[in-house]
Amino acid sequence: MKNIRIYILGISIQILCLPLLAAEIIMKSGERIIGEIVSEDEFTVKIRWKENLYDISKGEVSRINREASKKESRKIFIYKLRDGSEVTGFLADEDAQTITIKTNQGFQVIEKSKVLETKDQESSPEKMQGMVLSKSDHSKDKKESDLVKPSDTFFGITGSGFANSYPARSTNKTSLGGGFFFEPSAFRFGESSRFGLRAEYLVSRKDQKYDFYNTFAYILISFKWSKALDFYGSFGLGASFVQYTPVTKSESGLTPFPTEEKQSIGSFSPSGYIELGWQGLHIGNMNFRIGGRYIIIQEKTISQGMGGIEFAAGYRF
Repeated sequence: MKNIRIYILGISIQILCLPLLAAEIIMKSGERIIGEIVSEDEFTVKIRWKENLYDISKGEVSRINREASKKESRKIFIYKLRDGSEVTGFLADEDAQTITIKTNQGFQVIEKSKVLETKDQESSPEKMQGMVLSKSDHSKDKKESDLVKPSDTFFGITGSGFANSYPARSTNKTSLGGGFFFEPSAFRFGESSRFGLRAEYLVSRKDQKYDFYNTFAYILISFKWSKALDFYGSFGLGASFVQYTPVTKSESGLTPFPTEEKQSIGSFSPSGYIELGWQGLHIGNMNFRIGGRYIIIQEKTISQGMGGIEFAAGYRF
């Protein structure tokens, strides 16, 4: 048993001591940078390059090659030709007579006899579109407005309108309400998945009165093709407290029966939901979502469902 504990401790120490792995960031402009990925979320990749931290906007990233093993950026070559023109790009292939250059416009084959001079310059994050020195790196003096703030923890509020299914629909057709949600950065996993917690209150009041107090733990997965084409899917499980109160009409409107035999009845039940929506509206650190959502509450003998539209507004910090 003692040997097993020592073995597990040794493995744990080795894992904790592993260096950050280098990855190649390939920009939409064709430029590339190889650095150590420190952290990332659905909007930003933070890398370490030459002892500095940089925030890279994923909107400017074509793809990320996580198999990169180099410690430096690839070289960009400038080829001065005998006719006075210049070609700038990465060396893709070379043989005895020609060189193939990967430029922003595509591949270009040049005869070596036409090359007058060759210079090389290393890709630098300071010169690349979509990259700025990270706010957390104090080694250089940057203005606050020039920095991309990390988008990690997300907190917001919701407003919902649902159409009830049976049995509640027989007397009450709709439910309205709202709540709040919390998606901490510590519970993020993968490039586009987040874990969150939410609580909400819904009420349906017409011929009868239903109060729904729902709490869920959920997973949200983003499907982003561009800044505007940013969609998500979410599913959650939790518990709901459903309170039923018989009501009757009076001169002042709908009021509960005052008699003891018709007091409110409440119970806890397991529940869950699924949601699909769009989250492509950003104003500063504010992010807005709109989605279609369906909730199911499983009581002892019956299931109560409701489906409709939900609006959400949150702040990333």
